[in-house]
Amino acid sequence: MKGRLAAAFVLGIIVGSALTTMITAHRVEELWRQRQELMFTVADQQSRIRLLTESLAEEQDSVIERFVITIEGVDEVDQIQLNQRLRDLLAPLVGRPALSLDGALLYRLLDGQIMEVNRKWYQITPKLIVISSAVDVMVAAKQITRN
Repeated sequence: MKGRLAAAFVLGIIVGSALTTMITAHRVEELWRQRQELMFTVADQQSRIRLLTESLAEEQDSVIERFVITIEGVDEVDQIQLNQRLRDLLAPLVGRPALSLDGALLYRLLDGQIMEVNRKWYQITPKLIVISSAVDVMVAAKQITRN
């Protein structure tokens, strides 16, 4: 009887240990999966932070290198000369930090500008301004009569 009782006790310990191990193993596996997901998330976030930091540093260092000017409403001959006049007007801005250039100020600088080309007068109206290292400027030129 003592032997049976001891055997039942040992069997209970073994079964209890086996059940506890199965339950604990399932929980450990679940926690391991969550840890892996969190590690991937952290790595992804660190990568994004690094890329954003590099991008921000590039933007802060970015300077205006050139102006790309598109003019609508004039023939080719006048367009070449108007383009040169606008480049001359904007030339002092080359070399300045791109982030310091105010698009509204650039718009006001160009808006209503009147220029003479081949004995014709044109009034400039900005249509689009995109600021980066190469500033894209699209304007419309309307021929006007001037007294």
